Amino acid sequence: MFPLAKTQKSAPRRGTTTLIVTAMLAVVVGFSAISVNVLLHMRKAAWELARQSSENLASTLDADIRRNIDVYDISLRAVVTNIMIPEIGELSPAIRHLILFDQAATAKHFGPLKVFNAAGHLMIDSSALEPAPDRAVNREYFQVHRTDENGGLFVSHPAADAKGEMAVYLSRRISGTDGAFGGVVVGSIRLSYFHDLFRRVKLGPEDSLTLIHRDGFVVMRSPFDIAMVGRDLRGVVGIERIRSEQTGWLEAPGAVDGVPRQFVWRDGGGPLVTLLGKSLASIYDPWQSDAAWILSAMAVLAIVATGASILLAREMRKRSADEHRFALLSITDGLTGLANRRQFDDILQSEWLRNQRNKTSLALLLIDVDYFKIFNDTYGHQGGDRALKQIATTIRHEVQRAADCAARYGGEEFAVILPEATIESAQMVAERIRSAVQAISLDGAHITVSIGIAAVVPASNWQPAELIAATDAALYNAKDAGRNQCRSARPLTPAPGQGSAGLSARSAGDRITAAAG
Repeated sequence: MFPLAKTQKSAPRRGTTTLIVTAMLAVVVGFSAISVNVLLHMRKAAWELARQSSENLASTLDADIRRNIDVYDISLRAVVTNIMIPEIGELSPAIRHLILFDQAATAKHFGPLKVFNAAGHLMIDSSALEPAPDRAVNREYFQVHRTDENGGLFVSHPAADAKGEMAVYLSRRISGTDGAFGGVVVGSIRLSYFHDLFRRVKLGPEDSLTLIHRDGFVVMRSPFDIAMVGRDLRGVVGIERIRSEQTGWLEAPGAVDGVPRQFVWRDGGGPLVTLLGKSLASIYDPWQSDAAWILSAMAVLAIVATGASILLAREMRKRSADEHRFALLSITDGLTGLANRRQFDDILQSEWLRNQRNKTSLALLLIDVDYFKIFNDTYGHQGGDRALKQIATTIRHEVQRAADCAARYGGEEFAVILPEATIESAQMVAERIRSAVQAISLDGAHITVSIGIAAVVPASNWQPAELIAATDAALYNAKDAGRNQCRSARPLTPAPGQGSAGLSARSAGDRITAAAG
């Protein structure tokens, strides 16, 4: 047994040692946790960046494909319309060709337009005044249109044309005045168009780019493999999601080589789906290099860290959290949780300058609760507060982009800032909000909103107040027109030689006149 004096001296020493050891262990654990958290966020960010890049590329490709299909479909529609002219059969072949195919789209990848009668016989060919005999009664597009009266535009699976080149066929039904099947007008887009389009896209060694028919058949693939054209993928993992959802992403092994990929797809609602597959290895390789460096650095810092530094770091984190909380409280509306008027003004000014630099459109919504005073008088202030909270939640749910800002503008007024948004996209957001609010039921009570919409590409001689004034005028038009509706302002246009002062000097009557009815 130790003497009392020795025990008393050892106790503080052991306590100090324990504190140091505990502090160092806390440093190791803390820095390890931070490192793991940072790495996980970096890994997620790498995945998300790859997804966004793939989605942008897929959207661009889909827009190009859709535009060409729409252009070709216009030609098909023109032929379907003109072929129904009663006197068309009495004209000479040359005049008939001029009427039917004068506005037909032409390009090196577009095939000729052909008209088959109800029996499947070729009657008219845009490439020849005297068409060679041909019959389409057994072809896919003919069978589809003969049985489907309301099929609209039909895009076939890949098939060989008369010259042996692979193509997809675009066709429309010809119906008589009584709705009876009168034949088919058909054209084709050669697969060389899709091949040339995909070839211009720079892919990684293990990446893939595939164009899939909505039925699940492959139209084109890059890297190109002729064996893949026309292949049925309906049994492949995830293909049902790709066929049923217009936009999405998933991780799955490649159908050809089994390489794990991040697949992102995009289509504009048509029969063809653009599917971009990026290998997970190419996504995570840069992250793995950074992760090794960060883990090494964190290990060294954890070893040399001291108890004082970890205590100081904890104090600093606490102070930072408090400051963040106080800062958040200063810019948040206490009732709805949306941005308050001060934050709205700051963000509008910031986005105005940013959109001005980028020369992009900035949209604004002003939302006013209809008959809110009557609602408040009927259900009390607590009922009114619950209604405002529910409306705020609905607005927050419908305003989906990270850069958008929803704010409480005043008592029962809300505002939504939509950076880089056109008047058309702002109208879609406004209508979603209006419909969602109309569907709210508060103990059997319903409430509606009126919404004013305006958009402008900010110029250096304009001010945000001009946008607010135009939106406010559109809101008053919506309320004057009966409420529970959205109204858009016409574009703001300064008079020649006028700066912002000239714009601001316009009367309120001029502003209201500028709003669309």
